[in-house]
Amino acid sequence: MQLARPMNDLSPMIDLDRTRANMRRFGTSEDQSGGNVSGGMSASSYRDRDMMPIRPMSAPVPSSAVPSNPAPVNPVAAPVRVTPQPQRSVADPDCNGSFEDLDAAPLNLSSEPPAEPATPPAPVPEDVAPAESATPQPQASLSLTPAVMRRIILAATTAQNAAPAFGRAQANIGGRGLCFGIGRFCQIDGSLGVYLQACKDEDAAAFAARFTLKDQDLSEQLLQVCTSDSESGRMAPVGGQELWSRDWIAVFKEAAKHPAFQDMQFRAAAETRLIPLVDVADQMNMTSERALAMIVDRAVQTGVAATEALIRSNLSAGNGTRQNIAMLAGLAAASDLPGRAPQLAVESGPSDAPLSLKPEME
Repeated sequence: MQLARPMNDLSPMIDLDRTRANMRRFGTSEDQSGGNVSGGMSASSYRDRDMMPIRPMSAPVPSSAVPSNPAPVNPVAAPVRVTPQPQRSVADPDCNGSFEDLDAAPLNLSSEPPAEPATPPAPVPEDVAPAESATPQPQASLSLTPAVMRRIILAATTAQNAAPAFGRAQANIGGRGLCFGIGRFCQIDGSLGVYLQACKDEDAAAFAARFTLKDQDLSEQLLQVCTSDSESGRMAPVGGQELWSRDWIAVFKEAAKHPAFQDMQFRAAAETRLIPLVDVADQMNMTSERALAMIVDRAVQTGVAATEALIRSNLSAGNGTRQNIAMLAGLAAASDLPGRAPQLAVESGPSDAPLSLKPEME
């Protein structure tokens, strides 16, 4: 342990017997600290201001300077002045952390009265601007930019070192109709319509050319069905076939090879799986990329409404982020659709830095 001032300055004046007695007085001894007097000190020992003061002693005199017939010296009458050293932080290897300013004031080892206080500095002239504060300003937290949302969605939907499954399809699992892409965009909740609308807005010509069935341009009919206001309307067949038929699944898989439509999967996932849950995530202190990716995973697996109900029923706003992350991971692992949430809770990739949850769409 490094002392508050250099050991060389104090060692000639330390009474070791008295120091050991003081250590035993506060519950620490050589036997308790393994032979190291200072190594076993507790934090309360540092803070105690009533320890027995160190007895000042006369400074040693070099042998060359001692006269042949030295006069007797009264050690009390010989004043000793020691310039106090500036106080520093002490990092104790036996403690977790560091201690600042171990003493309220520097040790005064002088037998003479303290000197008069220094003359205060002259006032700064009015025409001189004061120096700016050197206090570092807190770094602004990241916001939900498209790039950040893309990272969150990619972590939630794709295993590490794997390629995104843009062409993944599920055929009417749980009565949800066709569920497609990395965001598991489904007919029944309208998220598939959001994805198709984004594809058309991005590249209308490619949208019309790729969403055809048996040489029929059914792109407009497909979009009209999938963006219907009612669940029954969104579940209607297109071109005489259900969207989860083998022919339509082949059409969707082929269209997903278009790079522009792949980008639209990230945009649709942000709009339908992430942004609707931003408020509840903020309330539960789930504001890091890791926490948001876990929430997106739940939304992909079970839908937005079920995810919000799960969070509000099981997480607490009084918990810290890590505690709520652990709870959500346990809930996911115990469910029929664990998804990626249990892995996301422990993977090294996602960031744990808090985000300012203000989505910024392009």
